[in-house]
Amino acid sequence: MENFRVYALFDTIKSNIRYIGYSSKPLSVRMGQHISMCSFRDSRKNEWLLDAIESERPIGIVELAKFSTSEEALEYEKKMIEVYSKTHSLTNSSTRILGFD
Repeated sequence: MENFRVYALFDTIKSNIRYIGYSSKPLSVRMGQHISMCSFRDSRKNEWLLDAIESERPIGIVELAKFSTSEEALEYEKKMIEVYSKTHSLTNSSTRILGFD
């Protein structure tokens, strides 16, 4: 059973991936959590989300892969952060890349 999703948040205008994450929640729920938790500019991700919201730029979410365990999802998330950080301006924190977030 595939319960964990690795996903990307992206700028729909620029088609630029800005954040990679994983969750056991449906993507619509996870997106709502990101939006509701970004009220402070306390991280690069929240800064980007708030700027997008204030500029009325839609943010997209897309599933990259599904996994049956959180360990598999975390490993894939780290790999995707490494891959996408070479070509996209990701807002993931360095601790997230190491799996500590």
